[in-house]
Amino acid sequence: MQWLPTYLAPNLGANKESISFTAVPYIVNSLVGIVAGHFADTLISKRWSVLSVRRLMTSIGLLGPVVFLLAFCAVDNLLAAVCKFVSISMGLCACNSAGHLSNHADIAPNHAGITFAISNTLATIPGILCGPLTAELVTTSHGRWFPVFVLAAGVNFTAAVIYYSQSAASQVL
Repeated sequence: MQWLPTYLAPNLGANKESISFTAVPYIVNSLVGIVAGHFADTLISKRWSVLSVRRLMTSIGLLGPVVFLLAFCAVDNLLAAVCKFVSISMGLCACNSAGHLSNHADIAPNHAGITFAISNTLATIPGILCGPLTAELVTTSHGRWFPVFVLAAGVNFTAAVIYYSQSAASQVL
């Protein structure tokens, strides 16, 4: 998302006015996050296990964007790219709030703030590295963005598999 305007200008012909479309995915993310939280709560109230709900929401939040990231790089229409593919991808990412992001309160209810702070700090490292890595991938591939999207999709897929196989919802701390 940091590089979205940089991608849109040369690849889809975005100009100063159309770059404002890059706000749409964040709006969709915010709205879907609220809906996802209510949906997760509804599933739990219908006697789904907390672990099943966390896994479902995390799977939606990580695997859904994989499909849309890979499809995004094949789109040649600016409006469709941003308002459909990127926005839907960001919306699906919001499901993580009701998935693994809420899991801290399940496994460490008395220390959820601390565990969240630690994991969020660790998650900042890839966020810092993704800018230079994106630049390197685009430069070495002679302006192609496909490697960036494939790498992002691979990271999401790997994270989904790890979370699904290693997650817990019972109190640990």
